[in-house]
Amino acid sequence: MKSKSFLVAVTIIVIALNSMAQVEGTFTDPRDGKIYKTVKIGTQTMMAENLAYKPASGNYWAFNADPKYIPTNGYLYDWETAKKACPAGWHLPAKKEYDTLIKIAGGNSEGPFDYLIKYGDSGFSSSESGYRDGEGMFFDFDSKASFWCSTPYLNDQAWYLLLDRDDTSVKMSYAKKTFGFSVRCFKD
Repeated sequence: MKSKSFLVAVTIIVIALNSMAQVEGTFTDPRDGKIYKTVKIGTQTMMAENLAYKPASGNYWAFNADPKYIPTNGYLYDWETAKKACPAGWHLPAKKEYDTLIKIAGGNSEGPFDYLIKYGDSGFSSSESGYRDGEGMFFDFDSKASFWCSTPYLNDQAWYLLLDRDDTSVKMSYAKKTFGFSVRCFKD
């Protein structure tokens, strides 16, 4: 009897999670004409692809300095550049917005990872685009996705969302603002 109740509970949770993801369509960035998929998860609408906008100034990089990664993985931006990179009507999400996303996805367990990864049920479609450290070295392509938040942590650090394929975790962490992480813009 307990296993049947458990199965029913799991089915209800899966159905609820699937109903929270609703693909909204697309957004065309007027600055460069690039078209981004968008998704609404809960009450938040966000880009379902990493930002690939090349700003006129600031610090941004293609993974391993190879432009072949830009079309599918976007740029990696330092924190100051990331704060200004989103188009009008969109913004770099605050930590609390990513906290909400994690909560909707099921908290800090394997569930959120499976929900937010590429081909996951949410439509967030995280790609593990790696990151650039403050010394200019690139790491963890195809194993980690790191997305800047607009929320600072300390003078030289800021919060980011980390999806880690190695241990299938989703968590908030912080890093030096000179690191290069991906950007997902949220609709204002």
